[in-house]
Amino acid sequence: MSDPTYVQPPAPQPVPAPAAPGNGVGVAALVVGIIAVLVSFIPIVGTFAFFLGGVAAVLGIIGLLLKGRSRGTSIAGLILGVVAIIIAIVMTVITAAVIGAAGQAAKDLDKSSVLKLDDGWKVESDSGLSTVVGTVSNTSDKAVTAIATITFDVLDASSANIGTCVDTASTIDAGGKWKFKAICTVEVTKDSTVRFKGIIGF
Repeated sequence: MSDPTYVQPPAPQPVPAPAAPGNGVGVAALVVGIIAVLVSFIPIVGTFAFFLGGVAAVLGIIGLLLKGRSRGTSIAGLILGVVAIIIAIVMTVITAAVIGAAGQAAKDLDKSSVLKLDDGWKVESDSGLSTVVGTVSNTSDKAVTAIATITFDVLDASSANIGTCVDTASTIDAGGKWKFKAICTVEVTKDSTVRFKGIIGF
């Protein structure tokens, strides 16, 4: 009687390591970070991204400190939170600059209606010194008590700017006139032209 054939039992299969448990805090950091980045691009409202970005960053750090938990979402949430704060800073600076420029433009427009250059101004020359003389009217019911500067450009035959004529005044009564004498930096010749540039300051 023959011996039964011996069959070697199969080698045991390695048991896969258990997957790291989910990280709820990391997921929360990721979600808040995404919202913070989206909000950060909206002018004015984007300032709320400072708060959301900070929350995302804190949640991301907490998620990284949890032992035995996956860290991918925590890292992504932390990065998005920091990015949202940076974008919010940039957008806040840009928005403030735009608002400031608009406010200054409105202020300058309002000023332009206060002091008006009267017709009849002219150029005078004496011994190589040229001046522009004329009057400016204060059309408002309030006195101008800050320095106002009137400027003219001197152009050559090709319309290139070759100099300026400037005068200043510190007080112009309400409804009054300012008789200016703007001294030019170059002599105005027959080939030159003088063009009114504006009144600034005050």
